[in-house]
Amino acid sequence: MVENSNQPKIIIVEDEILVAKDIQSQLESFGYFVPCILNTGEEVIHAAGKYLPDLFLMDIILAGSIDGIEAALKVKNAYNISSIFLTGNANNDFIQRIKKVDPLGFIVKPFDSEELKANIEIGIHKNKKTQLDDKIINFFTKLSNNGNMIPICAKCKKIENGNNKWTVFEEYFFEKIGLEFTHGICPDCIREIYPEYLEIQESKRV
Repeated sequence: MVENSNQPKIIIVEDEILVAKDIQSQLESFGYFVPCILNTGEEVIHAAGKYLPDLFLMDIILAGSIDGIEAALKVKNAYNISSIFLTGNANNDFIQRIKKVDPLGFIVKPFDSEELKANIEIGIHKNKKTQLDDKIINFFTKLSNNGNMIPICAKCKKIENGNNKWTVFEEYFFEKIGLEFTHGICPDCIREIYPEYLEIQESKRV
């Protein structure tokens, strides 16, 4: 399957290849892109840096010396990428360790396609919200460290974005924290730019 930049990207970590291939088929039918399938925890960190997926679908029992819980914790600490756990073993020891990872979800095998899709959709939504919250917190933390001041042009109102690069207000805040704006026009500007429009509106009120 060829990657589309708009597709959510999900890496499967599962040591049973037939199970992994079946999950991949389901994910691709949902419209997700699966860049690779891994079967050891050791491969997860490298793949996270290479592919930067939206999330991992992570089995707990894996080949190699690192299980899925430890791999999920490592990749979250290194890249802030979260996981949904898939497992046939939901014993209490695993549950207590998983809670420390703060995963996006936990699915017990066997599961159906709708359950898998629902967990992924919710997980991606939670992930985006968390990442946006983190960007906003980091932005205002840095702003506070700089004396709560943003350099802005007194005439055109462009904002200095580092290295003497100036950008318009909307682009600056979208780049920094993903903030988007709707655009309208205030009464003062209507009066200045479209005085004839105001005359028409006022005549209708008479």
